[in-house]
Amino acid sequence: MDPGDYQKYAQRVKEHARATYDYTQPYIVRTRGYLLAGSLLAPKGWRWIAARANTDRILATSTVVIMFATIGGAVSTYLQWQELHSSSAQVDQSIAATNRIADATIEANKLNKSAFIASSRAWVGPAYGAITNMKVDEPIRIDMAYANTGREPALVNQSTDPKTYDRAAWNGGLAVQEILQWESACMTTPINEVAATVVFPTTGPSSLVAHFDSTNESVPENLKFKASDRLIAGDEFLVIKGCFTYKTVETIHHTSFCYFYNFKVTVAGQMSICTVGHRAD
Repeated sequence: MDPGDYQKYAQRVKEHARATYDYTQPYIVRTRGYLLAGSLLAPKGWRWIAARANTDRILATSTVVIMFATIGGAVSTYLQWQELHSSSAQVDQSIAATNRIADATIEANKLNKSAFIASSRAWVGPAYGAITNMKVDEPIRIDMAYANTGREPALVNQSTDPKTYDRAAWNGGLAVQEILQWESACMTTPINEVAATVVFPTTGPSSLVAHFDSTNESVPENLKFKASDRLIAGDEFLVIKGCFTYKTVETIHHTSFCYFYNFKVTVAGQMSICTVGHRAD
């Protein structure tokens, strides 16, 4: 190549390079600015992003912590409630058991008191009945033995009600009905302390004897009768109902009893015990 041409070529290359530089210079400057700004702002951006992420992590962690704390508090509250409920139930059971023990103690004391009174009070009742006179057209005489088998003297009223029944009345239930009526009346009879006799405790086979004479002046007119042929022959039954009303340990008590005689049934001279009419309190 000719040297002059070479210089011209070189000059054109320089001019083209300068034109290219002039054209790209603003972009290069802006790019450098962007790069510089990016280099300056990038750490802050990353720090903001990191801070934002850290804040989110803290918030999430706090939420989880609060959730578990809430669950733990609920569980703790439930356990405390269950413990209190269980303690309350145990207290109720303890109170109920104490009440049962107290009731049992009171009942035992009542039983002990009743047993003591029963073992110390008077007990008045019949021992046996025997006929001392049973002849046609003659007064009927009966001895009735009784005793106080208790430990305390008693003020005693005694009453009797003899009556004869034919076989139809005896078997038909009339006798039983009247005997039961006597028993009920006896158990509600008040005591007459003015007319009462003192009956002391008896020991062993000893007893007291009450005498009944159907013609005695003290016997009411409706009870004054004599032995009939039918009674002697065994066609009638002689029933004598009795009642003791007595006072012991400042309490009124009663004993109702009943004996009967029939020539065909009972042992001669003896009276048998009725199947009804016996009661004591």
